[in-house]
Amino acid sequence: MGHLPRETLFANVGHHPKTGQVHNGTTCSVEGVYRIQSRRHFTPEFKTRVVLDLLTGVQSQAEICRKHTLSPNLVALWRCVSNIR
Repeated sequence: MGHLPRETLFANVGHHPKTGQVHNGTTCSVEGVYRIQSRRHFTPEFKTRVVLDLLTGVQSQAEICRKHTLSPNLVALWRCVSNIR
């Protein structure tokens, strides 16, 4: 089995028209060059704000995850390791 052309590999993958973000975790630049996205890094202040919003009931965990594109497991982990009760 030979290599498929790049157009075939990404034929069924949609991307966001403004950001170029592709649904499979890669990005497409204007030139059509695909690259793997690096991991996102979150500041302690952001994590604290997310946990406080969750614990005070400002937003539900599902709302927070959708708003910031976070995994529910990640938010649960931040809640467990925080010293906030």
